[in-house]
Amino acid sequence: MDASPRFSLAYLQGQQAQKHVTVNEALRRLDALVSLSVKSRTTSAEPASPMEGDAYIITASPTGAAWNDFAPDAVAAFQDGAWAEIAPVEGLRAYVVDEGALVAYSGAAWNAVGGGVGSPTMLGVNASADATNRLAVKSDAALFSHDDVTPGSGDMRHIVNKAAEANTASVLFQTGYSGRAEFGLTGDDDFHLKVSGDGASWKDAFVIDAASGDVEVAQHLGVSRAVPANFWSAVPEGKAHWMPYGYFGTNGSYAIGLWWNGYRNSSGGWTSQAINGYASGAGIELQNAGIYLRWESPVSGASPAIIMQARSAYVAPGADNAQSSGAASCRWSQIYAASGSISTSDAREKTLGGPLDDAEKRAARRILGNVVKFRWSDSVARKGDAARIHVGVTAQSVAEAFAAEGLDASRYGVWCEDEIMKTVDDGEAGVTERASGQTRQGVRYDQLFVFLIAALAE
Repeated sequence: MDASPRFSLAYLQGQQAQKHVTVNEALRRLDALVSLSVKSRTTSAEPASPMEGDAYIITASPTGAAWNDFAPDAVAAFQDGAWAEIAPVEGLRAYVVDEGALVAYSGAAWNAVGGGVGSPTMLGVNASADATNRLAVKSDAALFSHDDVTPGSGDMRHIVNKAAEANTASVLFQTGYSGRAEFGLTGDDDFHLKVSGDGASWKDAFVIDAASGDVEVAQHLGVSRAVPANFWSAVPEGKAHWMPYGYFGTNGSYAIGLWWNGYRNSSGGWTSQAINGYASGAGIELQNAGIYLRWESPVSGASPAIIMQARSAYVAPGADNAQSSGAASCRWSQIYAASGSISTSDAREKTLGGPLDDAEKRAARRILGNVVKFRWSDSVARKGDAARIHVGVTAQSVAEAFAAEGLDASRYGVWCEDEIMKTVDDGEAGVTERASGQTRQGVRYDQLFVFLIAALAE
């Protein structure tokens, strides 16, 4: 062998004359190739006034007295006043001055590699970058951290920028290089989260409007999950915690809802989490049987407060004859109805006590004598003399009429007195109702009228 296998550096031969010529030629080649630096790899015309040591990577179509005969991708080095052609070998690296980048010869072409300075046009980490994916990384993980060397601000933002509204700036997730999920600004300036089952057909799961912030759920929304062991214990101090749930039964039933302080267990009963010591809880459910607004309690006999059964076209309480509509401290101002209310009067559900006695009839006549005209005080405060005049009795006069005859009005359903509650915000303990120490009296006019009619019948 007369020369080295990689760079063809000539060996000295035995009895060789003028050995310095061979050595100097090898040194020239080494001087050009060691830490190779080329001015450019895109210059096609041979420079008219090169400097000693200048080097170039020959393009596909070179021109010039010397370069015209050089092979594409060869290194042209200007040494001792003349151009020398050096054939590159696979793995040879060169720093390209006008690009500020490192390139390496693959055996067929010069390609940008990592590790250079300036702005490399492509970078591959354990992978081959290309014109589309100019940054390619094969790794089990990738870390982007704040700058603690310079140091920086302590922040770390991953910025994805696009040219115009109609373009896309997104993050794409693939399986086997086929897209399955994507989020970002895809085709407009709204935020999209979309998915695909085959990488070709895509569906938006939800879209957030860039201008208003409104969230549009573009597909069916389902909730199906078991209750985590620490769901309620993980509630931050001072925060409320609602648990969403949902199911679809094989018989066509379904439910979706929100619960606070507990959940309905597999037996259909109420399981309380006793947040802040409360055993009861609240919930709202949408079911195939209707809309349920619930107040649940483990106390025996407690039932959902209201059940609205849309399918049956009526609004009903949670249990028969168990709850009131409104309260002494939270009254309806007016009720509009196409017909009157129906009060159950089935003899099979009553324990009869006979007709009114003389004392009761006298009390009724006393009540008749106390029928007065009146105007509500709050209406007078708002409307003055324009407040409307009503006719009726006061609950106090009814109680006095009973007492005058030795009777206790509270024993009769015609008269009632209820405690007024006040709403109190206990901070972390939540909003509760407490007794105010005041009461409000009233009469049931449907029973009062019957009571008075019985007295007038004689």
